[in-house]
Amino acid sequence: MTYKDLIRKVHPDLNPGLPNATEMSQLVNINKNNPFKLKELAQQWGFLSFENIKKHIFKIKDWVIYSNKGLKSAGLLYKIVHIMSNVYEYYIYDINYNKFLKIKCSNGNEPFKFSHTASDEELRNAYLKYQTHINRNQVLLQPNRNYNFDNIYVTFRHFYGRFKVIKTTAKMVFYYDERIGQTKRCSLSKVRNAERG
Repeated sequence: MTYKDLIRKVHPDLNPGLPNATEMSQLVNINKNNPFKLKELAQQWGFLSFENIKKHIFKIKDWVIYSNKGLKSAGLLYKIVHIMSNVYEYYIYDINYNKFLKIKCSNGNEPFKFSHTASDEELRNAYLKYQTHINRNQVLLQPNRNYNFDNIYVTFRHFYGRFKVIKTTAKMVFYYDERIGQTKRCSLSKVRNAERG
């Protein structure tokens, strides 16, 4: 249920006979940019029955199951970004392959299935596994070096993506962006992490 639909159902001017209409409309306005909370409120107030919901409403800390190169894999949802009306970007940490995925799709058409919501212990274990992987594979980039055949990948502080390192100069890192098929460059000071393939 969208913000407009729900606010029409609870606004005190449009529904003078509804008890607690003012408090309900204030709650809707506070959560107007959170579609998951809006759906939860609509269920709670009886405007949307649980039986009518066919798809799971994904949220941060959900474990999801999906196919990765033909193999079944599991991951943890750690970030969800609302792009436009019904389109979201889901950020997943793949626990099996220690990789980060970004999946853009419309709500209800996610290419993964809900498994369960992570407990605090599961979150700690996932974080420890990630840290172990980083510590084992982390590389300190050296200036003025050719990395073309070393299978080193880099991530940056200010934008999303994981890129293969080509070479470094005294102040720059040159990397290959597969999305556009071009070699690009960025300041070495903006490197967040470098690791082996």
